[in-house]
Amino acid sequence: MKRIYKKRTRSAIKEKALNQIKETRSKMYEEHPELFKAIELLVKQSQKQSVVQEDSIAIDKEKNIETVLRFISLKPESSQIKADLKKILN
Repeated sequence: MKRIYKKRTRSAIKEKALNQIKETRSKMYEEHPELFKAIELLVKQSQKQSVVQEDSIAIDKEKNIETVLRFISLKPESSQIKADLKKILN
């Protein structure tokens, strides 16, 4: 059964939970600062890796070749394009 809270009660519960989280985090930081430093290092490393992965563009070579072949089939009179493509593909 779903509990129904009024807006004030809901916001009070959220505030209380956030305060408890802040208190717990500060206590843990006081007791285990090296743990938080290690976590920060791991987060920074993962962020750097995700930036590198986002910058690289995934290229589907098969689809590119299919597109080029379609283009060639639509322009059969251009022998220069065919010659240039043979140089690139070989």
